[in-house]
Parts: sequence; C-alpha cells; structure tokens
Amino acid sequence: MEDKALTYIRGLLNIKDDVIPKFDLSDMESPNYKDTIENINLILDENDPNAVKYLWNHIIIPFDYKVDLDFTEDAKGFIESYLYKREEWLKNSSLYYHNDLSLNILRNINPPMEGENVILRVGTNLDEDLYYKHLIEDGDFLFYTMIPLESSNPKNVALNLYHPYSFIVENKKTKEALGLVALRPLRKDQNFQSPLEAAALSYYIYKEHRNKGYAKEAVALLMDAYFNERLVALTTKDYKYEMEANYNKAISISLDCSEKNYASIALAKSLGFKEEAILHNTWYFGDEYSNGIFFFLDRDSYFKL
Repeated sequence: MEDKALTYIRGLLNIKDDVIPKFDLSDMESPNYKDTIENINLILDENDPNAVKYLWNHIIIPFDYKVDLDFTEDAKGFIESYLYKREEWLKNSSLYYHNDLSLNILRNINPPMEGENVILRVGTNLDEDLYYKHLIEDGDFLFYTMIPLESSNPKNVALNLYHPYSFIVENKKTKEALGLVALRPLRKDQNFQSPLEAAALSYYIYKEHRNKGYAKEAVALLMDAYFNERLVALTTKDYKYEMEANYNKAISISLDCSEKNYASIALAKSLGFKEEAILHNTWYFGDEYSNGIFFFLDRDSYFKL
C-alpha cells in the first residue's frame, strides 16, 4: 500500500495543476477516506519539497472537520494550520491589509527542518510569550528591534515569529525552544504577499543558549532550504481575496550586524558571506550606537562553497 501511495503521489506532483485530483476529506463516509488520510501522512512523512505546496492547493477539508487521530503528527498539525488560516482568510478578507490580520493569515506553513542538533519549526502562542520574555529579560529588546521599549507595541514585535519564513530553533533532544531564525523580503517593492526573492537574514538565540553552535546550524539549515528553493509561503493570486502556496525564488541573502558583534561577524564569515559595506551608526550595541557591517551571499556563490 505504501509503495503504491507514494508512486501515486509522486505521479500527481508532475501533472499539470488543472488535472490534479484533490485530496478530499469532505466526506468521512467515502470509501476513499482512509486512503486519503494515509496518502496525506505519507507525503508529509517523505518530506517531499512539493508536499506542502501540493497539499495546500489541492486538499478539500470542511471548516467543521475534526482532525482524526489516525493522522501523523505532521499531517495533523498541517491540517489544523490549514483550517485555521482558511477560516481566518474568509472571515477577514475584507480587512486584508490590516497589519495584524494579515500576519495572522500569512503564517509559516513549512514543515519542520531537521539538523544534527536542532529542528526549525513554526511558532506557537507559547513561543510568542517566551520570545518576548527573553527580549525583555536578556536586555536585547532595543538591540534586536531598534525600538525603545517604552514606545513599542509588544504584540507587534512578538508577531515576528509568525511570518512566512520565520522558524523557532528547537533543541532536537530536549525539544526546548532556543530562539528564532528568519528571512525577510529585501526588495522594497516586495512584501509577504509575494514569493520570497532576495532576502535579509535575522536570528536571535536566547542568552542561555549562545556560543553552542545553535545559531550557525539553524542559519545553515535555512540557507539550504532557501537556495534550493524549498521554502513555501501563502501568496496572493491575481484576484485580491484568494491565496495559494508558492515556492521562494533564490536570489541572495544579506545580513548586517554591529561591528562590535564579533560572534555574528564570525558566523557570517564561516557560512561564506562576504563583507560588502559599512553602515554608519546603524546598530545599538552595548548601550551605544555603532557602525554596522553589511554581508552578502548570492545563489551562485553559495553553490561554489
């Protein structure tokens, strides 16, 4: 059964969109219902780079659907996320450009990425609280956000972890959250409603977990997914109130940090980034403003490393 299901799914991935059958979970009495569940489990378990995009665009689930315990953890989480975002989109589509609502809708839909010591996964409400707690208690709020604490909106800052290309860095063994790694659209005319192209890198490892190699491994995992164009995000279609999943387009990744942030400078150089420019007095580091260093890595250079 498993070999047949995987062959079937891989075949579907190569068929043009207009003739791809849907994964239909709308009728629990259907004779194909159990096979559909098994196929969804298999396609996510296989970590096929097409899986998330394919399932998002071709699955049929009613909004009152109850997630069945027969699903694997990844499939269950994907369907819960799918139902939440589709429902939010339909309820709030007329308010699409409202900042908070768009962030709620355009959350990360990528499956976890696993390394030797860390896993990159989507954020949860618990991560939101922990992320903000560390920004305050570690004294990193101004350094990381460039916004004075007294004039910031904590909710907006914490929502950073829900962006389409933001990942919680998790300890593979202990399952403890270690921090955040993310990519942002670099071009000024691009936003989270378009497929990612040129990107800016950011990362934040909680103070107690620094200097243990977690940041480098997490960034390397994200770079690999980006340059191999495996990252998926919800983007707008030609008509305003509809969403579809699309892959990123790999152009380049930039990174800037304080000239006094020796750990980040060492990390950038160790991953192949090249120093491009000095940005004068752009970072608040060590209770004073300092120059920033701008690093850059393009797709061709990455594959020559």
